[in-house]
Amino acid sequence: MIRAAVFDVDGTLLDSLGVWPDAGEELLSRYGKTPKPELYDDFFTVTLPEGARMLREVYELQPEPDELAAEMIQIVRRHYAQQVPLKPGAAGFLAALQEHDIPMAIVSSGTEHLIRQAFDRLDITKYFQHIYGASDLGRNKRNPGLFLQAAESLAAKPADTWVFEDALYAIQVVKSAGFHTVGISDGHSAAEQHIRDVADLFWEEYPAEIPPQMMR
Repeated sequence: MIRAAVFDVDGTLLDSLGVWPDAGEELLSRYGKTPKPELYDDFFTVTLPEGARMLREVYELQPEPDELAAEMIQIVRRHYAQQVPLKPGAAGFLAALQEHDIPMAIVSSGTEHLIRQAFDRLDITKYFQHIYGASDLGRNKRNPGLFLQAAESLAAKPADTWVFEDALYAIQVVKSAGFHTVGISDGHSAAEQHIRDVADLFWEEYPAEIPPQMMR
């Protein structure tokens, strides 16, 4: 039975995946650089500091990575504060979890400050006991550490915790650590069929109620 829920943000709760490569393109244009076609894939699994270092190395930019990261945050902040929407059905599903007294946390590759800007605007901050931004913590989601920390903070074991993710690598990581998983369609990932095969459940959009499979 579900006793805790951990959510990714970009592509899972927020329809925001396009924001990061768009921000990368805008940043590169400031330095007269043309983005390569694989820019989106390059950003898919990295934290903000990692992305800034990658841009500096691949495109031979002069500013230091922390300067580039600060510029990226300025660009992305505008999108998060003003326009990034929720994924279909997400608000109703979060409300359903709260009605069943299921504690919730966030584990994201992004930063807590940006996440809170979007969540406050969309009135969903109230649902989450903890927000873990890997970019703030100098960590990543390529190992289960942050997910285990989130479950512990919610007083739940991995076997009683469902993780909601749109990234194949993250779903594989948390399943190996004993979590249950829901794959969320993001409309971008070429790995979506693999996600369907690996995740315990796969949703095109969020249901209005907690499904029976989670309540057993």
